[in-house]
Amino acid sequence: MKRNYRLILALSVIVILAIVGLSFVSVGPHRALANHLKLGLDIEGGVAVVYEADQPADMSDGEFSGLMNDTLAVLDRRINSFGLVEPQITKQGTNRIRVELPGYKDMTEAAGMIGQTAILEFYQLAEGAFAFEGMNINEVIELGPAPVTTEPETGEPETTEPQVLKFDGKLLFQGDQLVTAGVAAIEGKNVVTFELNDHAAKLFSDATREIVETYETKLGSIAIVLDDEVISAPMVSQVLTDKNLMIEGNFSAQEAILLSNLIKGGALPLELKEVQTNLISATLGYNALDRSVLAGLIGFGAIALFMILRYRLAGVIAMLALALYASLTILALIALGATLTLPGIAGMILSVGMAVDANVIIFERLREELGLGKTLRTAVRASYHRAMSAIIDSNVTTLVAGIILYFFGEGPIKGFAITLSVGIVLSMLTAILVTRFVLNQMAGIKSLSNPKLYGIQDPDKLGFRFDFYKHAKYFAAASVLFILIGLGFFITQNFNYGVDFTGGTLLNIDFSQPVEVAEVNELLKEQDLEELSIITAGEANQEIILKTTTPLDSAEREALFGTIQQAFGLSDEAFLAGEQFGPAIGQEISRRAIISIGLATLAILAYVSVRFKLNYGIAAVAALVHDTLALLAIYAIFRTTVSSSFIAAILTIVGYSINDTIVIFDKIRENLKLHKKDTPEEIANLSIRQTMTRSLFTSLTTFFVILMLYLLGVSSVREFAFPLLWGTLVGAYSSIFIAGPLWVYLNRRGV
Repeated sequence: MKRNYRLILALSVIVILAIVGLSFVSVGPHRALANHLKLGLDIEGGVAVVYEADQPADMSDGEFSGLMNDTLAVLDRRINSFGLVEPQITKQGTNRIRVELPGYKDMTEAAGMIGQTAILEFYQLAEGAFAFEGMNINEVIELGPAPVTTEPETGEPETTEPQVLKFDGKLLFQGDQLVTAGVAAIEGKNVVTFELNDHAAKLFSDATREIVETYETKLGSIAIVLDDEVISAPMVSQVLTDKNLMIEGNFSAQEAILLSNLIKGGALPLELKEVQTNLISATLGYNALDRSVLAGLIGFGAIALFMILRYRLAGVIAMLALALYASLTILALIALGATLTLPGIAGMILSVGMAVDANVIIFERLREELGLGKTLRTAVRASYHRAMSAIIDSNVTTLVAGIILYFFGEGPIKGFAITLSVGIVLSMLTAILVTRFVLNQMAGIKSLSNPKLYGIQDPDKLGFRFDFYKHAKYFAAASVLFILIGLGFFITQNFNYGVDFTGGTLLNIDFSQPVEVAEVNELLKEQDLEELSIITAGEANQEIILKTTTPLDSAEREALFGTIQQAFGLSDEAFLAGEQFGPAIGQEISRRAIISIGLATLAILAYVSVRFKLNYGIAAVAALVHDTLALLAIYAIFRTTVSSSFIAAILTIVGYSINDTIVIFDKIRENLKLHKKDTPEEIANLSIRQTMTRSLFTSLTTFFVILMLYLLGVSSVREFAFPLLWGTLVGAYSSIFIAGPLWVYLNRRGV
């Protein structure tokens, strides 16, 4: 039975277009599947807080781990009682908990709601003792100066002890004896209602009976204390036996709801301290999303133009497969329940560039095979066969970096690792399976199998003649010189570390008009902020980014913003984002960075050594070390902010920059079999020349996509795109001028 290639091709294209349409196009009541993606805080806006608990010296690891899990459960109950949409509560390491509240705007209220220990206690005050709202039960309050009296016998003045007020009460029970709690309004006052269990109800009844029957005045107080602070101290004048009671105080409606939810959630088993806080407005997040999507569309359009001009009909098929890849990535993220963050979008856009890389490698092979006079079907089979190992090896090394980043990253960086890893797997599948399937159907259609429709390369046209090994010493010297210059900048002025490394506070404020940094500096010079720096950002310098190494808690950040807001007449919406990091966070980021980069390097060395030989692995890792040092030099010279995003970018470059190296090594391995009489220098030079075009094209397509992200993205995205931008260039350079010649050097010495 003759195969109907035209029908199969038409159906394939229709299915691909239908999947793409369902993913990205909304029609009538149908919402595009992309709209079902869960958005991260940096897009949707909200509050993220990281808390840390200290392990007591006399507590075992097992006991502490159990209490951390109990604390996690209490926080989960407490936060869910507020009815927030999809809060995320996760344990980080052994002693930290990260809480994300999408859409939440009040940083101070969030910190109070989450981190408050919330130990509720009921005390029977001693006869004659009293307490007042706001009183700390552990403090002694002087009521006034000591009275001066006269000694009767001598007439000399005598000073007595000053009058003081101490909290004097007997603990009856704690909040864990309450069955439930709620909120009510009685005579215009907000009250918190609660129900006692049988045991607590008896204790409470006995206490009121003791007050009425034994106190001389027949009056006494029951003090209700939250985290050592009196919130109410009602007088008792009769025996109370009801289980349903209420707490009266000067509560606003919001305070009453907060107290009720704290009671329902229960007390935290461990005391938590706030070590990191992020607040991002939805305005900033959605603006960043729109600009990132625009960058991706422009990059996609530019790549489409290049692919079609270079590879003609094959380029059209590649872009069709690339659109399918984008759709499948969206579907995979939805299925995994993954959260899409701004770094995650950067990961998707980067993986688009990497998906193009695979097609470039295949299609350059296809042009070579067609240039040898082969039919389209034979050329497709040969090009996939020969390109397969390079594609798999180069993508696996990047996948290794993505997996390591997933386990060592947190928050948005973990989101980047997920989208990058998913993107790598799907880009390989679409390039290897979908593109090949469609090309095979086209090979069966006479009008579409003309080699001229796919471009033909002259097999003898290998570009310019250049001895890469002979001139390697000059490139090595240039690299060493550049790295030494970077080292000089590092020694004299260090890196420009972000607050996530140094600890401190960052605020992003929109003035809606150009602002002078000097005016803001003058306003804040009395604020006692260490190492304060203020720079302008945004379009027409309408925003400021304020950075200080002084860690400010939620209330202090709000007070600082309030000072600026009042002075410049800003609205509440002017607050775009805020971050606070304790010093321990920076130390942890540095430690994770060293471990993750070290693991990625060792994993790549092992993989390349197994897939090729040890000398290939050593040369590849040397090129990676060169790339990392060159990037560090760029950061030192340009004073670019070193943040946690930088670490993710370095790891990505470690995985990505080896792609070109592997393509060259794959060609060297092939040429060693074809040109057995040639010297290592001749083999290396030939292989580099043969792969030069694809190395440059793969790097340039990825570079252009990231360049659009850098030019159009917001500051946080540009901070992430900057090292990727340089990394693609440095990676291409090291693959051609460092890795290949170094392989020759090692090969000559028998390594």
